[in-house]
Amino acid sequence: MRRVPLLFVLFLAVGPALLAKDVYLSIGGSVGVFRTDMRIFNPSQTKDIQVQAWLLRTGNSDNSAVQPKTITVPKRQMAIYDDVLTSLFNESGLGAIRLRSDDEFVATQRIYAVASNGTLGQFVPGLDVTAAKKNGVLIQLKSNATFRTNIGAVNPNNVPATVTWRLYDKNNALVATGSPVTMPPFAVIGPTNMASTFFFNPGTADLSDSWVGFTSAISRCSPMRRSSTTEPPTRPSSRCRKIRTRRPLPLPPRRTSRSGSRTESSASLRRESASATASCCSSRRARGRTASS
Repeated sequence: MRRVPLLFVLFLAVGPALLAKDVYLSIGGSVGVFRTDMRIFNPSQTKDIQVQAWLLRTGNSDNSAVQPKTITVPKRQMAIYDDVLTSLFNESGLGAIRLRSDDEFVATQRIYAVASNGTLGQFVPGLDVTAAKKNGVLIQLKSNATFRTNIGAVNPNNVPATVTWRLYDKNNALVATGSPVTMPPFAVIGPTNMASTFFFNPGTADLSDSWVGFTSAISRCSPMRRSSTTEPPTRPSSRCRKIRTRRPLPLPPRRTSRSGSRTESSASLRRESASATASCCSSRRARGRTASS
């Protein structure tokens, strides 16, 4: 049995405080047998809401000039967009979808492949921009004669974002450090083979069980495995976080010890302004198979 893994990552940069809700469906598309369905729910009991939706194309190009579609979601109702690239954007291909509203909403997507005996896919929650880290890792990756790991990225910023990737083998030895990859505003890198030279040059290293570290304010994710050729192009991780900065959070009150000295609470945290952040997602698939594992 020959297998192939696939992995995807999303980047984000934040300016001053965000008042509107900003959510990313990190990758989706309408290409070949692959499709993406989207749902948006309005939890309000009293008002209809409007959500703006941008399709951010793959290709690592500047998507800042993309114009949004406006979606109206009635109170306590769900907007349904099957094959969303076609039904909402009248497009095909691959890309990330950005959703933004001044009101609360819930967004999800289903990424799937159409097969002769039905569909093979996965449920994917929208990733809020309030979750990201400057440093992170992608673990449990593989690249050899039977497996492949793909990495992709999205920069949901209105300024360029730069990230450096480092590859480690199963002995935790550094195999390769890639040249910094600069992504224009709202750029998307489609899933790209980890063993290629786009992110780094692994040479002939044993990557039968490897991991990747990344810097420049991107989030941490854990990849997931699949073993099917007919699987969606990406699979978001449920373990993505983000740090945003600029406005400090209120610090907890100081405690006074019996001796009269003051100590800081261990829960003291500060939000700082980040030039770039990210979320990520991942999935795996197998070569030469058409059935789900």
